Amino acid sequence: MKLFRLSVALLASSCLAQQPPPAGRPNPNRYKLAGTVVNAVTGDALGDVRLSLAPNTDRSEQMTVTSDESGHFSFSNLPAGKYALVAKRRGFRQQALDQHDVFSTAAVVGPKLDAEHIVFRLQPVGSLSGYVMDEDNEPVAGAQVWLFMRTVAMGIFDSHFITSSQTNEKGHYRFTSLGPGSYFLAVTAQPWYAQGQQRFIMPRNPAGQPETEAEMEHSPFDVAYPLTYYSGASDIAAATPVKLGTGDNATANIILRAVPSVHLRIQEPPEDAARPRNIQLFHEGPGGTRMYVNTMQYGNGIGGMYIGGFAPGHYEVELRRFDPKDGKPLEVGTQTIDVSGDGTFEPHPAANGLISGKIVTDRPLPDGQPLVVQLRAGPFSTVVSAQIPADGSVTFPGVVAKPGKYEVEIAGQSDIGVQSVSAIGAKASGRMVELTGAGPVELTIVIGSGKRGEVNGLAGQDEKPVAGAMVLLLPEDQRFWKTFIPRDQSDTDGSFTMGQVPPGKYRAIAIDDGDELEYTNLDVMQPYLDAAQWVTVPPGGKTKIQLAVQSRVK
Repeated sequence: MKLFRLSVALLASSCLAQQPPPAGRPNPNRYKLAGTVVNAVTGDALGDVRLSLAPNTDRSEQMTVTSDESGHFSFSNLPAGKYALVAKRRGFRQQALDQHDVFSTAAVVGPKLDAEHIVFRLQPVGSLSGYVMDEDNEPVAGAQVWLFMRTVAMGIFDSHFITSSQTNEKGHYRFTSLGPGSYFLAVTAQPWYAQGQQRFIMPRNPAGQPETEAEMEHSPFDVAYPLTYYSGASDIAAATPVKLGTGDNATANIILRAVPSVHLRIQEPPEDAARPRNIQLFHEGPGGTRMYVNTMQYGNGIGGMYIGGFAPGHYEVELRRFDPKDGKPLEVGTQTIDVSGDGTFEPHPAANGLISGKIVTDRPLPDGQPLVVQLRAGPFSTVVSAQIPADGSVTFPGVVAKPGKYEVEIAGQSDIGVQSVSAIGAKASGRMVELTGAGPVELTIVIGSGKRGEVNGLAGQDEKPVAGAMVLLLPEDQRFWKTFIPRDQSDTDGSFTMGQVPPGKYRAIAIDDGDELEYTNLDVMQPYLDAAQWVTVPPGGKTKIQLAVQSRVK
């Protein structure tokens, strides 16, 4: 079951009270759901756990109970069906039943189903906190602390961005509700006393006229903090991981050391310098996370423009140039620079340039809800999207898409899909386009009937249903493995349902323990492929299958 996003606010909101059982004879069409909440690490029973139950068909019909001292809970008088069960207690993670990533197991009640012996294993949460100080052991207030976790998420192994926070006036930060794993910390900040804008001395010739170049006068306060990982590293490859066990609380203090900042003269042709433009610098963090860098752009008084006030290092530069008449973007994209000291910076047209194109279809574009074309590189990538107007033209104003492989999709209509893509300035095949960074890209996107299918069935082992199994549909075309693999998790009766599956041929696989399985990696999945079941999903059709659950290969 795909996990619904149940917020803390929803848990705290008013809920429907449980209906008491009818007087007299029990209703044969009503059922009971019961079980025990335990600490996932120790196995001890947990009392005072608040459990929420809602039908999959209507999440607003929420019921709540609290577990007793023995960890027992019970919901009575339930109609047959599937229910989302969520638990919450102080010191433990709010989670759905057997939750992995954004997937969980639905509790199913009905005839001949045992729903009264559920074991809900609640994970204790940990925390990570500390102080950010400068070289004089003074607190750095307002520093941005970035938290990453090296793990497998949605089948991809990487150092994934988790969250970020600012330090308080004492330089303190704190991250809570953390699960077990290896974490990395990075800090971006500016010294409070830094003076990034420079003064210039104007040399004059004997006639008293200013020279063509002004000399920069450096201030002792012209300093910046470089990007710093715990503990003192400049990149994640040399960073020290903070390893948390389940329920652990760890401390990590980080020291920032100011260095002389650098200043670059922006060198560009007069016609480019006259056009409005915006230059921003970013650190590229793990998983492609962009960490904004504070800079200053200023002039020297005689026409020269500078960007400065940042530490030496490796940066991604985002450049946008605009039409002075209407403000529309003329060029947009990125380039990378390595800066070791003062010098010049020559902006060049964006690495990817503007992306535009047209829609080709044999049918009129639908009225009402507009269609949206999307470029998606993976489950954690930023989706590049643009609305499609009535004339079928496509523009992505102000969008920067990095070189790489993207799947082209149509959103907004469930019965329309991409049939093929061709490109000028990029490589294209099927629904995939590869941006090479060679300049502007023009796409031709052919769309047509794109009704998606549904795959449902049962996961079992030794003729018994298996709850909590990971169910995957691996596309025959392995290029799509990195962008989208249909996935579900079997419910307590072993059933599963995957909707909105693109038509095509797939290998269907069920695995008893899919926790942190790198299923987008062919080498990892090779041991499971021989026992996979081939499935063809027709447009708009429903396909029913039965899968033998495979054991996890350790």
